[in-house]
Amino acid sequence: MTNPSTAQTTTRPSRRLVWLWWLLPLGWMALIWTLSAQPELLVVVSSRLRDMLAWVAHFSEFAVLAVFLWLATRKTIAIDEQAVLGVAFFGTALFAVVDELHQVFVPGRTPDVRDLLVDLAGILLALAVIRWLAARQKQAANQG
Repeated sequence: MTNPSTAQTTTRPSRRLVWLWWLLPLGWMALIWTLSAQPELLVVVSSRLRDMLAWVAHFSEFAVLAVFLWLATRKTIAIDEQAVLGVAFFGTALFAVVDELHQVFVPGRTPDVRDLLVDLAGILLALAVIRWLAARQKQAANQG
């Protein structure tokens, strides 16, 4: 259960629910890892278009992962909202770094700092939107 005024977990969910909440980010991580283990996927399009599509994919997949990690943390660990955002940011950022390093071992792939920066931008935007929505919700609750 979540107390809307503090956005903290007030009762601990059952083990089954904990596993279900954590399946979201873990499943998404497995998907990212699987896609990163594939040789270059977009070889039939121009270099510029390929880069743009890759950056959109990086931005999106890590934004989604940040949301899933935020949600799992918020629903299963009794910490304040700032700490939840921190766990979501650092957990997702760490996975982004590991994902880029993993590409050293994939034929046709190389790690790229620009990809990592796009990953971080996706993470930051997703968590900023979450924080903005929470502030709006809190403001609406205080007014009504």
